[in-house]
Amino acid sequence: MSTPTTPDPLSRLSFWHLLGLHSFAVLQPILEQLAKNLRYLQQQNFSSASILLCLVLHLTVVPTTCWITISILRRIRFQKTSTALFDFAIFTYCLLMGLIAARWISAAGDLLTFGVPDFLIALAVVPIALAIVWLHRRSPLFRQLTTMTVVGVVIFPASFFLTPAVREVVFDWHQSASNVASSNVAKTPVLVIIFDGLTAGSLLDETDQVDAARFPAFARLASMSTFYRNTTTVHPRTDHAVPAILASVYPEGDLAPVEANYPNNLLRLVCETHQFDMTVFEPVTELAPIALQQFKPYRSLLAETWELFDTTSYVFLQISLPREVSTHFNRLPRAWFGLLPGSPSINRLLK
Repeated sequence: MSTPTTPDPLSRLSFWHLLGLHSFAVLQPILEQLAKNLRYLQQQNFSSASILLCLVLHLTVVPTTCWITISILRRIRFQKTSTALFDFAIFTYCLLMGLIAARWISAAGDLLTFGVPDFLIALAVVPIALAIVWLHRRSPLFRQLTTMTVVGVVIFPASFFLTPAVREVVFDWHQSASNVASSNVAKTPVLVIIFDGLTAGSLLDETDQVDAARFPAFARLASMSTFYRNTTTVHPRTDHAVPAILASVYPEGDLAPVEANYPNNLLRLVCETHQFDMTVFEPVTELAPIALQQFKPYRSLLAETWELFDTTSYVFLQISLPREVSTHFNRLPRAWFGLLPGSPSINRLLK
């Protein structure tokens, strides 16, 4: 009488299991963060080749290395060790997906304010990941479903690069402008000044007029102008309010403040008139045409790829690990947050 054998989860499709789960657990969150922060790609002037190469590394290095190690162990007849390593990889990918979901649940429910730490929610993910590993070993149907995750290798990069804003930033594919700049010579000078963070109410006196004693310059400006004291911006954040002012477009969702999302902004229209010499300095937004933007670093392809790979790796740790742990990996560069690097040349310019 023969004894039943435990099915071997290591089939010829196992590499695609690793690759598919990796695309869901690692690649998709990284692409989502890059899509939300296109300003970083534009400000750092990453080439298309470096972005593509970085994403290929994120997609292939870990699953390929893991599968090569498993194959070597099986070849030298360490079957149990190779199977355990494969199960551990499946567990890790499921755990990462669960941790990202747990972070989202914690943030959406604001559970931290109720005394529920992220680490406690993350612990609930562990038995779920173990159950998935058990199903993967026992159920052929579940392994077939796992094979289908390989579609993420195509779907996630395709949805990322087909976004109009991403296409323009990564491949420099400009959208056709619907507004045509006038070729007439400008005769009326126009000055636009935005006082970021300045509350109009702080300028007023008890009669709702500009306080001439405290703010004489603003009072003189108000005396020769039309003062709309109830006017305010459409968004409390600078990176949404300024593009709305310069492009006359209401900010929808979490649009990055880059020219690709606001193609007909004032800086672009003024530039296309060819009537002015423009010097543009944008520490928060990236609305000017690329030819006018300053502080563009130029590096080799290898240096660009490694910089982007290193940054996105730390971004992934920030969004996947519990907040109690991710603070120890807070090594994101200033450029990721739209801040200028602290180089001596820039510091001298800002003085």
